Amino acid sequence: MVIAIIGLAVATGIIAWVGFGKVAHAFAEIGWRGLLGMIATYLPPVALLASGWWALDPGAKLKDWFVLYYARLVRDASGELLPFSSLGGFVFGARAAILGGVEPAAAISTTAADVTAEFIGQLGFTAVGIALLAQQPAAKLENQELLTSSVLGLAAGVVAAILFVFAQRWASGPIERAVARWAPSALAHTSAVIAQLHALYRKPARLTISSVLHLAAWLLGAVGVWAGLWMAGIHMSLRTIVGVESLVYVVRTITFATPMGLGVIEGGYVLVGHLFGLSPEFALALSLIKRLRDISIGLPALGAWQVLEGRHAMATPRKGTALAPDAE
Repeated sequence: MVIAIIGLAVATGIIAWVGFGKVAHAFAEIGWRGLLGMIATYLPPVALLASGWWALDPGAKLKDWFVLYYARLVRDASGELLPFSSLGGFVFGARAAILGGVEPAAAISTTAADVTAEFIGQLGFTAVGIALLAQQPAAKLENQELLTSSVLGLAAGVVAAILFVFAQRWASGPIERAVARWAPSALAHTSAVIAQLHALYRKPARLTISSVLHLAAWLLGAVGVWAGLWMAGIHMSLRTIVGVESLVYVVRTITFATPMGLGVIEGGYVLVGHLFGLSPEFALALSLIKRLRDISIGLPALGAWQVLEGRHAMATPRKGTALAPDAE
């Protein structure tokens, strides 16, 4: 909570530095038409993200896709609207999938693998942004410095993704021993999750397909932002919007522990937007419109999740489990 308050103060400070009046004017320029356009174009990328998650489960049925679509909305809304880091969103998304009828071990194991696929997809998205930044005319020194650091960061990200996959495959022994010592009643469920995760990584084609779908979702999401601005009468280069969105995601990913990305996202839009020729006030207005979009979509998703939690709590005796509603 303290970090969230600090982030809110930073975001407010950035807006004050740019100028409340200037930001308000740019916000009004995008307006309701831009907001409605971004809301409408947000939903198709979520379908791709849900498909990437669904593709990881070899036993998934068609109805599970709809559950995962909803669970993906809960995951994103939790990370963007609740005072937790992005890690909380992963847990809440898995919980929503379980409440929707997905088998607990499958929900948890595919969530872990989906995080990996998402990270790999974001690396591809980052590569697109770096390529677009490199094509900026009259590259400035700051662009060149950012290009160098971005390429190094991308290389580090690739190494991190490989290590993350290896850790999930070979760290099962220490995890199971810790669970056996501290929570022996959950050992059977932990073993089932690890077994399914190992089975999934033995078939890398599924992880590859999921990663490609995630990359496509990020690209389509950037196109959606561009389309929303176009509906508001703001005709900007698609290359500019894709470049800004891809590199802002880098900032958000690096600072994943910051609740709701407060201060981080606003600062990221100002810094990256400057490199692509956006004025600070327009970059801030765009970040705020996107936050309003996330609230418009996320609040109903979180509300529906709480209704399901309430029904489950009334229908099920207390069992002291965290994720699995029927685990014993």
